[in-house]
Amino acid sequence: MRQLSEKTKLKQHRGTGRGSSYIPFCKPTDFNSLGTTTFLTDWIIGRQVHLLSMGEKSYYYLLRYDPHIADVREQYPLELEKTVSIAHQNGFRHPKNNSTHMTTDFLVTYRDGHYEAHSLKTSRNILSSRRVCEKLYIEKCYWESIGIPFLLVFKEDLDTAYTDNIEDCAIFHDPSDVTDDYSLIKYLIIHHRLDIDLQKHHLDYQELIKEHRKELDLYWNNKKLLPH
Repeated sequence: MRQLSEKTKLKQHRGTGRGSSYIPFCKPTDFNSLGTTTFLTDWIIGRQVHLLSMGEKSYYYLLRYDPHIADVREQYPLELEKTVSIAHQNGFRHPKNNSTHMTTDFLVTYRDGHYEAHSLKTSRNILSSRRVCEKLYIEKCYWESIGIPFLLVFKEDLDTAYTDNIEDCAIFHDPSDVTDDYSLIKYLIIHHRLDIDLQKHHLDYQELIKEHRKELDLYWNNKKLLPH
């Protein structure tokens, strides 16, 4: 499969839009080998999300579950002229001979209006590569030059039980999918209607149903209480 040119990506308005209209600059189908790339559907806005690794998938679930976050844009492009300038100022080689847009894994928009740029790496071991550090430094300088904090995140630090629990519950975000106690408890969790710790261990739904029997019965008796 031939990789798309930068010109074609720009013609397709890659890296533009917000929320459900956002188009990531890079998509798994752009690459010769899909490897561990993955697609998922954002359960809040319904947009197909394009992720380049299983680590990105896990981290996306973590970000999207945060009630303070309004939008997450993956594979977000950086302005080429600006990254080229930063690279030259620091004596670094810009990716692909100054002709290729660099991207940040996630541009996060918070409900209070501020932004953060997040780069996800597999482990700290990757920082032993000088070239990786150079590219991360370009990325960091870019975002800080426009007043946006840059965060470096490592997959090895992610709580896999937490992200698995979120993924499991997100399937039941839509009230039309709620048919029994198991789907209802997951529905209420993904909507932050129950104060349940999702971290460090996989949820035991049978026990949770017993513990929250009164709350579940309240929702079954008055389905108007179901959040939309």
